[in-house]
Amino acid sequence: MADLEALKAQFLALQSAPPQVRISESTCLDVLQLLLQQQLLRVLPSSNGKEFITPERLEQELRLLITQKKGRLNVAEAAQSLSLSSEAVGLKAEELCRKSAGLCILDGDLISSSYLSNLAAEVEETLEPNSLDTAAFAAHVAAAARGLLLGASAPLSLVDAAQALNLPLESLIQAANDLVETGAACGQLHGKVFSPRAFTDAQEAQEALVEGIWIELTPLLPSALSDADISAVASLLLASLGVSHQGPSKGRPEAHVLEGGIIVSETCLKNILEALEPLLQTKAAETAESDWEGDCKRKGKKGRGAKPSGQQCEAVTRAEVDAAGVASWNAIPEVAQEAVWPMLQLRIEQASVLQQKQQKAAAEGELLQRRYEVLCLGLKAVEVSSRASANCKGKRPRGALCPPSQQQQLQQKQNPLAAHLFKSTVFEILDKLILAAFMHETGEVVEVSSNNRQQLLSRLSASGDESSSSAASALQQAAAAAARRDVTTIGVDIKEAASECHVFLRPPDKKRTKQLLSELRATWTEAAATAADLQQHRKLCHAAANLLLLKHTGVWLEFPQEDWALNAVSALLERQDEREPPAEGLEEFKGLLEALQNGAEEALQNASASLRAKILPAGPRTLTPSLRNSSRVRVKGSRLPLGAGLLQGAFATLSLNTWSIYNSESRISSSVLALNIPTCRIELAVICTRRCANTEANEATRFAKVCSIPI
Repeated sequence: MADLEALKAQFLALQSAPPQVRISESTCLDVLQLLLQQQLLRVLPSSNGKEFITPERLEQELRLLITQKKGRLNVAEAAQSLSLSSEAVGLKAEELCRKSAGLCILDGDLISSSYLSNLAAEVEETLEPNSLDTAAFAAHVAAAARGLLLGASAPLSLVDAAQALNLPLESLIQAANDLVETGAACGQLHGKVFSPRAFTDAQEAQEALVEGIWIELTPLLPSALSDADISAVASLLLASLGVSHQGPSKGRPEAHVLEGGIIVSETCLKNILEALEPLLQTKAAETAESDWEGDCKRKGKKGRGAKPSGQQCEAVTRAEVDAAGVASWNAIPEVAQEAVWPMLQLRIEQASVLQQKQQKAAAEGELLQRRYEVLCLGLKAVEVSSRASANCKGKRPRGALCPPSQQQQLQQKQNPLAAHLFKSTVFEILDKLILAAFMHETGEVVEVSSNNRQQLLSRLSASGDESSSSAASALQQAAAAAARRDVTTIGVDIKEAASECHVFLRPPDKKRTKQLLSELRATWTEAAATAADLQQHRKLCHAAANLLLLKHTGVWLEFPQEDWALNAVSALLERQDEREPPAEGLEEFKGLLEALQNGAEEALQNASASLRAKILPAGPRTLTPSLRNSSRVRVKGSRLPLGAGLLQGAFATLSLNTWSIYNSESRISSSVLALNIPTCRIELAVICTRRCANTEANEATRFAKVCSIPI
């Protein structure tokens, strides 16, 4: 017995002691298989044979999977996820169904009672008990849906429609879907709201009119509508959008309904016109140039009494508009362009006329300013001439017993240069101011001459308008001063009359006067050299008179090439010499003047040579840098072509401040006006002197039509 107890104690000690030898995995598996065969151990092997699970743990895993799958678990999927055999999992699932009344197996799925309850609730919600749709009822719903969708002009809520018609919402939505899918109803169904295509088209039309583009209604309307019906629909559309289209009393309509159901907005036309502005300006410049050339042919030597040409700007063709590359115009299809073009053409013609009027207005304003500067220089020269006459040694002017003011007026009336100044400049400015007054007050273009001047002033004064009366009063005062040849007040009177006629005239200040006299000296020096080279003795004498007047008196005024004018200048220079040293070249000038009056050719040659030696610098004559080797000349933004054979630089002395050289092609604009040269009749264009190689006639003679510069 004692031995048995000792053996037991040793066995217990051996069991409590840690193992000294580890058993291999295969040995463990063999031991477990042996225990399973002897039914000494209750575990289930995995599919790989290396893992085992107890039945209790398998039951827990299945219950957990059923919960995760929301009450429905496929047995095969559960066996695969647990890495067990399908038979073992199926047996355990059947055991669970026997233990729990809330579980059952249906077609290999383990289903809980909660899953069946949820499924029954969903089926109950889906099914509509106590109802049966007949074919007649379905047709009634389809017909109602068709009427609703085809008659809708704005987004339609099917929920509100179903309530209003007492129809099932689901049946109405299904019928609407069928109509949209088959194309029977044009639009889109977004959930329970139907948006008809007519509504989206109307929105696009409204946006088109607001953004300044065009629309075509014909593709948006039924083909059975006539042109009158389409026009009526267009009018209703514009009225609903609040867009005027029938020409309001003030301003233009915002949109225009054209033939073919085309609606074009006024903004679209304005955008196209703005893009065509450069083309219209070019056309207006070309018309102004041709208009000036025609005026020169009509006016003759003096240029008086000629009527305005009235030439309209050359029409802009559709081909030119297409070639202009206007995006808003090119975006319109060819068919729509045919309908829009007549209205656009009318706008283009109106804009072209406006461009031409603006250029003429700017040209006339610049012309008046230049002529006013010439007048101011001339008045200063007349004043110097009067002082020279009054201070002449050993001579008493006629009317010496009269008061000084009357003596001065008498001397001015006896002065032929002063008479010519009033005739050629003062009355010309007055006539243009009268024309400007009529244009501003009545818009009428009148022909002003010495015969109807007083009559027009009376008409202007009798118009009853305060502005017209004040303008007429100022013009009458200036005309009275001009008739008296009152050099003391005529400059101020003309300036005030111009202000009343809405024309601003600026008298030249000292700096501007100095600039003008400098340009005149250079101009007449070049003119004298040109006349000497061409043996034009009278023109040489005229140029020399201008140079001597500028050099020895410091003043200048316009005078023609006639003998009386040259004699008057000679007398003025002689009176000036009595107070100062003799003027260099005066004797030679008098000799040439005498030779011109006698007509002896040999004497003319000798006198011209002597005068040229005195008034012209020695050495070869060259053009000024502003015109040397130039092919284009530009004045204040407009360009003037010069021929290859420029005649000895008739323009060679123009101011660098006025002219600049360009080598690109262009045309003369009507805004190209008076040059810084002494002229008698500068009109609405620059005077061009050139000799073209491809023509027989010398085009330089056109200079003589408007200017006293010799060529």
